[in-house]
Formats: sequence, structure tokens, C-alpha cells
Amino acid sequence: MYFAAAEFGCKTSHKKPAVSTIPLKPGLPRRLAALITAKALGWRIGAFAGNWLEFPMSFRVLLVRFSSLGDVVHTYPALSDLKRARPDVEIDWLASEAHLGLAGLHPAVRKAIPAHLEAMKKKRLSDKVTYARVLREVLKGKYDLVIDTEGTLKSAAISRLAGAPVAGYGREHVSEPWASFAYRYRFDLPVTQHVAVRTRKLFAEALGYGIENLPLDNGLDARTLTIQGRTILAKLRVNRPPVVILHGSTWSTKTWAPERWRAVARLLETRGIPLVIPAGGAAELDAAVSISNDIETARVLPPLSMVELAGVIAAARAVAGVDSGLTHLAGALGKPGVILIGPADPVRSGPLGKTLRTIVSSHPDAPCFRSTCTLTPGGRCCMDGVGERDVVRAIEYALAMA
Repeated sequence: MYFAAAEFGCKTSHKKPAVSTIPLKPGLPRRLAALITAKALGWRIGAFAGNWLEFPMSFRVLLVRFSSLGDVVHTYPALSDLKRARPDVEIDWLASEAHLGLAGLHPAVRKAIPAHLEAMKKKRLSDKVTYARVLREVLKGKYDLVIDTEGTLKSAAISRLAGAPVAGYGREHVSEPWASFAYRYRFDLPVTQHVAVRTRKLFAEALGYGIENLPLDNGLDARTLTIQGRTILAKLRVNRPPVVILHGSTWSTKTWAPERWRAVARLLETRGIPLVIPAGGAAELDAAVSISNDIETARVLPPLSMVELAGVIAAARAVAGVDSGLTHLAGALGKPGVILIGPADPVRSGPLGKTLRTIVSSHPDAPCFRSTCTLTPGGRCCMDGVGERDVVRAIEYALAMA
């Protein structure tokens, strides 16, 4: 099996950025001059400072983050920090194909590069070696630093293909401890912190700036996405801002029973408010049909790309969803609504903005942190602790605020 470099959406050639050499007085070491200049510009000296022999006009960084969709969204604030604090840094994002569109949504990202990991899962070892060689050709020599926020053996190995120093979490705080041995720079940032805050701190430590005075900003262009979303909704004959129900999740334990979502759908129908329901895959489609059945104002969305879904969400009046990447995306876009959390810890992965109201399960075992459950029919024991009345009230409040 042969992989062309073009498959990665990149050119194999790389033009070296223009370099502005620091004027040096006789006898003054070049490295010292670089550090003095950085200090004069108000920059902290980060992990890469020891590599500065010349002061480049731009510093090239590769971000490695493949999953999950929610963690992709939680990376946006770190990118916004970077754009504010280090405008000289250019960043590319190596992402999974499924999340490529969302990775490229942030204005700080110069290029989103597909990792093609799904295509490699069932391939022979020789094909995987060929893939690694082609990916190394695409990445090698183009970056000054790699930041691995995934923290797995796979992400660490792929990070090393770029041939640049790698920064990541310390051994005690990384997803797979052995991954930390691939990092030149390790930062002890406990997993008890919210994933977005932890990612912001990793960027700041690796690139030498502080986040104390930087606002929490997801940095998305909500206005452009809203225009795109309205166009999509108009084709579906949804002519008013709808409520979006984001019912799907990769964890079955995070989903809420379709018959409970129908209580929300009936409320919206009585008020004449349009309702749209996305569905990714057969199981989600069945659930979406069950929720919308006999609801005159409800529409099940056709298959859409992640960017198109982002547009629909941006154009919505409000959202109601489970703990999924799309619901976190709605929060990043500043949409009012409600998020239902059962088996996960909202302190570590809940919404950080002020627009989404969080309803946490009252089940005694919540959060159980399990992706599957056999304790109750349907495998939703934690989510069974989320009451319909609380969700309906939260939706009513969101509609009033919209």
C-alpha cells in the first residue's frame, strides 16, 4: 500500500521562513542577545528558548490532538491564548479525519493536517511502516516545537516523526505514562484540572507566556458560521432559529432515553418553536426518529459535515444536549441551553462558559466514568438520574434568555 504525501493535504516542500538576525555588538553572544530581546518584548522564556540561535520572524509549532471531539473543542481557548500572547507563532494541527474540519475552524490554526489513523487500524505492519515514513516526510524539518496534548503512546510516537522537540505532560499526569519518555519537555499539570485549563497551561509553559491576564476565549467566528447555518436550515424549510437537540454520544452511558427527550420536543411543539435533531450513524438516526415522531415542528437533519453542523448550531436559538463534543461546541459558540451530565465529572470536562446550564445526575453512583453499563435496561443508570422536569425548566429559561 502506497501513501502519497498529497493525501495529507500538504506539500512536501517547505520554504524556510524569513529570518531577522539580531544586531550584535562585538563580543556579545548571539544567544544572550536573543534572550535580551525576548525579555524586552515582554516574553517569558519557554521550553524552546535554548534552541534560539537566531530570532525567526515566525516560530513553527505542530499541535498533536486526535480525540475526542469534546477535547478538540476544549483546545480552542489555548489557541486563542497563543494568538494573543505569541503572534509570532504559526501553528498547524495534526488531527483525525473526523475532526479535521473543526480543527481548522480556529483562526489561529494555519493548517489542519489529517492523520489518517482510522485507515491504519486494520492494516498490515508493512503498510503502517510505509504510512509512518510518508507522514515523517510531510512533517520533518517544518517545525520548531511539537505539543502533544493527547498523551498516548500513539500520539507520542507520531509527534517524534516531526524531528522537533516535543512538549507534553509529565509521567504522573499523562494518559499513558510511557508516552512521557518521548517528550523533551515535561510539565506536571494534574488531571484533576479542567481539560481546557490544563491545555491552556501546557501551551503557556511550553511557549513561555502567562495566562493569568488572558480571557477565556474560544475564538470562533460565530457570525460566519451562523450565516452558513441559516443557509442550510433554509434548504430544510426551517425559517426561524430552531432549538437543536444534541442527543448522541460515543458513550451509550451518556445518552438520555428518547422518550424523555420527547418531553422537551412536546414543549417546543406547543410553543411553535422549530426543532432540529442531528443524527450520526444508524443508532442515532433511530433515536432521532423516535424523538421527532408525530412532532410537527421537528426535523431530523440529513448527514452533514462537522463544519456544517457547527453552522446549524451557531444559527440555533438554543440547544439541549448530553455531554458530547457537539454540546461543548454549542457552549464554545455561546449558545444558551442545557447540558446533561451523568457518568462524567463536570469539574474536569464540563462547559466553562456561562451560557449552558449544567444538570448533573442525582444517581448515587454518578459519576461512574464507565462507557458501558449493565445495571439497568438501556445502560443509562447515571443518566436515569436526570429528571425531565429539570431539563424542561432549563430549556424554558434558555428560550427566555435567547
